Amino acid sequence: MASADFDALRAHYQSMTDRMAANPEMDLAALRSMLEELATRAKEPEGVSYVESDVGGMRALWGVPDDAAYDRVILYFHGGGFVSNSTYRHRKMAAHLC
Repeated sequence: MASADFDALRAHYQSMTDRMAANPEMDLAALRSMLEELATRAKEPEGVSYVESDVGGMRALWGVPDDAAYDRVILYFHGGGFVSNSTYRHRKMAAHLC
């Protein structure tokens, strides 16, 4: 039997599918907004803080665990061809990795 979380996620994906089918010409801003909604379903990792910075002229978001080792990092590039996703959409998943 599926969990309540799974059912809610499935309903959310169905809602996204329905909205895209109803509006095949959906503009990029609306698509991005819809994808950002999905990020709210992920759990925030415990013991990780975030630091926004500029790295060589590029925006960066660091996930810093409470017990971080400062002599190494994980470099994570979110998907989406840098068009439909954002740094914030994938921050929770990347923070779980760190």
